[in-house]
Parts: sequence; structure tokens; C-alpha cells
Amino acid sequence: MRKGAVTLSTTPGHANTIPALANALHSEAPIVNISGSADSNNLGRGAMQEFDQIGVAASVTKGAWAIPSPERIPEYVSLAFRTALSGRQGPVHLTIPHDFQSAKVSGSELQRFLPNDYGIPKRVMGDFNQVNRAIELLNSAERPLIFAGSTAAATTDPKYLTEFVEKTHIPFFSEDSARALIPDSQKYSFGIGYQPLNQAAQKLKEADVVMLLGKKLDYTLGFG
Repeated sequence: MRKGAVTLSTTPGHANTIPALANALHSEAPIVNISGSADSNNLGRGAMQEFDQIGVAASVTKGAWAIPSPERIPEYVSLAFRTALSGRQGPVHLTIPHDFQSAKVSGSELQRFLPNDYGIPKRVMGDFNQVNRAIELLNSAERPLIFAGSTAAATTDPKYLTEFVEKTHIPFFSEDSARALIPDSQKYSFGIGYQPLNQAAQKLKEADVVMLLGKKLDYTLGFG
């Protein structure tokens, strides 16, 4: 899944994105949402259309911040992308007062926060002991299943996952953006993992080992 950014006007524009941010949080979509606000020296004084943009956004994002000064804009943009792309991905929010948006910032400040410096590594080594334990469980299983979610789509190489499924013959289910990892035409791919829409996915309760790849044990799986 590719990261995205969206810029908005103050209060009305910001408020209109709250449902979309909630959906992005549920879908684990890495979006950086940026809104304006009244000039910084008028905040807290009853500025036009002023309201708690950070408080409203915080409940539907991984993080929400008001930038405190123009010089720190690069720092907070770096923080926003790093947070959106780390771990279980999701949306974040930044509020940038109007006067900060037109302020001049030293080029040396920008150099400290270039994209390569705050990018998230694509490969993270798993715990060796836990990986071995997972292999042991799968090898001993009689009715294993694999369910993949959105985070798997952002972190898993489809080629290696397909090879793994073909060699192990473990039935594979996927949801959301993970649907693109292995096509349904593949022999061991049994389609969408949402139980109400796929009777095959209801076999979850009969499985003795279930591998969850970037997938929560939530309502789509009957909470396990």
C-alpha cells in the first residue's frame, strides 16, 4: 500500500475528513492529513472557526499534533510519516497555523529531515525463537489456516508468500488490501477471509493452528 497525504482548509474542511480518517484507521491506510488553522497568535482567543482540531482527530488517527513553530514543520512532517508507516499502519494528523505556512525556514533545518532519514525500513528481522516456534506449530498442525490483513499487504513479498503457501499446502484467506497478495486462482487461495461472505472462512473454528499475517482477530473472524 502506498502512503498518501491530503491538505485541507481549517475547521469545515478538517471536520469533513473525520469519517474518512476513521475509515483509514480501520483499513490501516497510511495517510498524512494536514489542516490549517487560525494564525498562531490568535489561537485560544476565539479566532474564526476555532475548535479543538487535535482532540477531534486524535480519536481516529495513530497520532495528531499541532505544530508549535515554523522551524519545527520538517520535524513534525517527519514524525507524521514515520508514525503512519510504523508497525500497524494508519492515518495521522497535523495542524499548521496559517502564519506558519507562509513563514520562511532555514534550508539547514530541512536537510535534517529528508525522506531517506525518516523512512521506515522495509525489512525487519523477526524474533528467531518465535519464528522457529511458529514453524514447529505449523509442521505439527493437521488443520492449519492462514489469514492475511492489510498490514501483510504493506510488509509481505507476494512472491515468497505464494511459494510458502504452495509448498505447505495451507489454505490461504485474505482481506482488504491483502487481497492482492495471492490471486484467488491460486490452488490454495480460498478468497476473502470475512466469514459472513465466505463459507470456507468459517472453517476457522475447526482449525488447530491459525497463522495471522498482519490481521487482527476481530469481528471478520468471529473474534476467533
